[in-house]
Amino acid sequence: MVGRTRTAAIAYPGGGRKFLSTNGSVSVDATRGPLSPYVSSVCIDQTGFGIDHTLSIEHIDISGVTPLNGEQILISPLLTTVKRYTAWLPDAVIGSAPIHATNSLPSLGAAALATIARSNPSVPIVSVPNFIFELKDLPGMLEDIGRLKLLRQLSRKSFNLEVASRAGNAKSLANVYLSYQMGWKPLISDLRKMIQLQDAVKNRIQDLDTLFNKNGGLHRTVGKKRAARPATSNSPARAASPGLWSEVSSVSGSKFLDTALGFLLSVHYDRITTTEMWGSVRWTNSFVVPHHLTDQELLNRARSLVFGLQVTPKEVWDAIPWTWMIDWFGNYGDFLNSTNNILSLTASQPCIMVHTRTEESWSRSDNINFIDGGVGTLIRDTKKRTPTAGSSSVSFPIFTGRQFSILGSLALQRSR
Repeated sequence: MVGRTRTAAIAYPGGGRKFLSTNGSVSVDATRGPLSPYVSSVCIDQTGFGIDHTLSIEHIDISGVTPLNGEQILISPLLTTVKRYTAWLPDAVIGSAPIHATNSLPSLGAAALATIARSNPSVPIVSVPNFIFELKDLPGMLEDIGRLKLLRQLSRKSFNLEVASRAGNAKSLANVYLSYQMGWKPLISDLRKMIQLQDAVKNRIQDLDTLFNKNGGLHRTVGKKRAARPATSNSPARAASPGLWSEVSSVSGSKFLDTALGFLLSVHYDRITTTEMWGSVRWTNSFVVPHHLTDQELLNRARSLVFGLQVTPKEVWDAIPWTWMIDWFGNYGDFLNSTNNILSLTASQPCIMVHTRTEESWSRSDNINFIDGGVGTLIRDTKKRTPTAGSSSVSFPIFTGRQFSILGSLALQRSR
């Protein structure tokens, strides 16, 4: 394969005028010449088929800012001044394509490992052995709720610190909160998954049939935002889902727009950067099946996989106390799921896609009302695809509100 670069650009056609004269003496008379690139797209990829390769597409559009138009004529006994803008592209627009903000999303290697782990056909939907193991905590969870007599407040959605402090002390509140986050919430989630297990088994049967009977491959995409889809005769309705890795950051400021004629033209800008990342991988069967799997064999194997009936290192990890907190600082759970190879399948090298879009909106912040223009939006849009090997990562996370609440409850629980 050979690398190549393709470029498409639209130039500013030129035109527009900036003019300044004093007592008939012209000191500024400028015409804006053609400007390139005004709108541009650059695609860097490789020729050939069969092997995943890198891809980079960057689109820049600075055509969204309107030209300046306006005139001021000042006449006095000693001085006559003419200042005029006619369809003049502001100086500040030239070379001012917005810069993407730095994001705090996982590394490409961590995203690749998560893509393998979360698309692995060997990974269960819900682990029945772990579910049964965790039921041992149910009596204590019920006791916490009964002790604080909060069922009525919870049903009326009035559970807060003041109510809890009347029913018990802060330590009791911490116990109930942790009971919900560590006990009730996972329990309810598992029960919801069990309700949908029939569909999950059906889907896993189709996957196994493709892998072992048809000797085909499974292409899986992980983390991409999905739009809602209505039901059709061939497929059920699908609810919208957010992306697994996404981030929005913003910054505001001001800048001078044009000063050559003595006007302090300025704009306020709001720059918003949206970053989305997702991954794709292909699973294939690495060996020849000695015989065609029957419907019953497919059903038995699919049930065993979906229910997690075969104990794996990941299920042991989940059963060990405090591993949930360790997973906040590293992708150990993803690593264990990625190495789950009960089906002896082979995963291709994941491709990680990153789409970053920055829009910078300008609005006039000066008080010069007789000059219009200088407002609009500048755009930089970047799309990248990178084949990436999965890798473990350790980091200090930016804690969410939920994580801070859990840490605070743990501190209360262990305080004097």
